[in-house]
Parts: sequence; C-alpha cells; structure tokens
Amino acid sequence: MHLQRHPVLTDQRFKHVLQLLPNLQKLELGPAGARLSRNGILSIGKLCPQLIDLDISCLRMSFRALENLCRNCPRLQRINVPQLNFKEQNLEVLLKYLTELRILELVSTSVTGDCFSLLPASVRKVTLRACPRIREHNFCLVGDRCAQLEELCLSQTRVTSHDIKHIAARCRNLRHLDISGCNLVQPEEFLELMPNVTSLAAGACPNINKNTFRALVSYCTKLERLDLRGGASHKYVPAAGLQLLCRLPLLSWLDVSYQNEVTDEVLRSLANCARLATLLLRENYSARSPFTEKGLFDLSMTCRSLASLDVSCVQCISRQLYDSLVSKLPAGRRLSLIVGGTDLEQLYLAEPDDDRVKLCQGSPAPDYPAVMHDDPSSSDDSDSDGPEEERFADVFIDWLWLNNALWAV
Repeated sequence: MHLQRHPVLTDQRFKHVLQLLPNLQKLELGPAGARLSRNGILSIGKLCPQLIDLDISCLRMSFRALENLCRNCPRLQRINVPQLNFKEQNLEVLLKYLTELRILELVSTSVTGDCFSLLPASVRKVTLRACPRIREHNFCLVGDRCAQLEELCLSQTRVTSHDIKHIAARCRNLRHLDISGCNLVQPEEFLELMPNVTSLAAGACPNINKNTFRALVSYCTKLERLDLRGGASHKYVPAAGLQLLCRLPLLSWLDVSYQNEVTDEVLRSLANCARLATLLLRENYSARSPFTEKGLFDLSMTCRSLASLDVSCVQCISRQLYDSLVSKLPAGRRLSLIVGGTDLEQLYLAEPDDDRVKLCQGSPAPDYPAVMHDDPSSSDDSDSDGPEEERFADVFIDWLWLNNALWAV
C-alpha cells in the first residue's frame, strides 16, 4: 500500500506510529510529511535510532533540527535532505555525525566542499550535480577520503582533468563517472586511470574529440554504458570517433541523441557492436537527421543484439521502415521502436499486432544535458525562504506501517 499526500499525518499520529516501529530502518516521507512541525521531525531521531535510509527531502528543516537528527541516527548510510539553501554548515553536520554514510547526494547547492575532509571512508557513491561553487582543490578530497568510491557524478561543476586524475588514481573501484556539461575536462587525460569503469556519461562535454575515443577504446574495455548526448551549445563529437565505438567489446547501451555526426556510415560501424542492446538516436523537431531510414533498417537487421531503438522526433521515419522490419526481421528477434514525435506515432496509437516489432511512444520532449557555465555566480547563496519544488512521489514508510499500523492508530 502506498500513501499519497496523506491528509492526517500530524505530529501526534506520526510519533505514535514510530513508537510501534523501534527497529525501523527505512523511512521515506513525501508531501504527506509537510504538516510535521519541528517536534515531529525531531521524533524521527528519538524514536528510530536504527535508521539506515532516510528521505525527508520534502520537509523544511532548520540547522539545529538536522544536527539533532544526525546525532541521534548515527547509523544512517543514506539521507536525502532538503536541498533548498543547503549550505556548508549543513554538509559539515552530515559528515561529522554520519560516520557510516555510503551515499552523498548534493544537487544545485551552494556548498564549497571545504568540509570534504570529513568524508567517511565508508562512502561508495558521491553526487555533486550542478554545484558550481565547489572549489577546484576540494574535488581532490573526495579521492583522498573515499578510496572505495564506486559511483561519482560531477555533472555541471567546475571540476578539471587534474581533479579527476587525482580521484581516479586513488579510487580504483570506480565504476560510474558522470562529467556531463563539464567545460574544463579533457577526458583523454584521465581515462587511462579508469580500466574498471563500466558507465560513462559525458553529454554536452565540449572537449570530446577523436583522441578521447582512442583513449576510451584502448583503456576502458569494460565499458557497458556510454552517454554522449549532444545539444546546441557545444561542439559535436566527430564521426570518426563514433566509428571506433565498435571496438568496445561489452558496450550494451549507447546514447548519441542530438548529434549531427551520426551518419549512415556511423550506424554501419555501430552495427558491429557485439552486445549493443539499446541505442538512443533522438532528435528535436527542427533538426534534420544526418542518417536515413535505410541506415536505420540496415542497423536493425545487422546488429542482432539490438533490442531497443529510440528514434523519437526523427523526421526521416515513415511507415515503410516499420513494414520492412516486420517482413524481414528474423523470427527469433524482438525489437522495440520508441517513435514519439514521428510519423509512426499514429501507427502506435492504432496498436498494430506484431510480436517482433513493438512500437512505443516514449517522451518526445528534448532532454538536452545541461551545461556548466563559467560564471559560478549563477548559484544563489541567499537565505530566502522560497518555495521548495513540489514532489509527487509516493509516500513510503516501512512495510509494517503500510500494512496496518497507520490505520490502527
């Protein structure tokens, strides 16, 4: 049972339920917790000291309330707190008291990273997305403190190649790296230090060139997922580099949407990827695709591992592609076509009956990766109490509560 925006989650009822669950380990409060006062929030730490996973991102919390919560719940491994006006002192409290923290997620905050020296060695995942005020030398502290780091997101920050080299040299277990929208990195300078990386996101990264692809296929042979989405505000990746991707033996997921160098020749090269299962080739409504319908057909027929092809908003798509695939795709093959914003969208609505080629609508809205701007002043450091972004997630509070505890009060 999921509770959505429960209307009677008052302090008294909330405390009563927590008293029934002294060993509660996971708690997620959505918009239903918006009516909780400071006392209601403080009861979490007093009544649930065994928590290891806590999501209170929809609540308004004072610095003292956050400090009290962290002090009383030292076993927390993941905590999702309100990001609005989240400052350095808030981060310092988290890192000071939560010595078993495994996941740190900061999005669009004004932190500078000066307290990264307090990062516990237990951290396995760090997300620092759209945090433009983090100082360059503080990125290196992540590598110094978190030798067991496995996932790192530095999207839309001022991180440099030197910083990532420093982190990669110390975090040999790093599996996932996100540098989308980072203007100051040259990936070929640090990929040699990442032989174990399996997922790389570098969309809207303006310094990707052929040398980047040469380093990628030479050193990152375990790579399974690669995000190279383009956009209107940065250079496009070279076609000669894209053709080298077929040398990645484990590549199974590739996003080259909004790239004007993905020609039929590039598609022929990608068809040689032995394990490629998902390929995203999305376009916007105004752009003309550099590849043709024939290129898509040849790719679908040649790449036997391909199971999902996203061609949302690609203007060269017609009924002929669908009919050709239905008639010539081998009986043992299954292919999903995401066709939102194309001429095949109407055919999807008509629900054609074929078990080999399945049409999916998807989301036709362009999803360009954001780009980090050189001016760090874009992050407002004011103390204004503007409204938080409303969250429409389901409210989850342990399976026992969901079963009958709440209604028994």
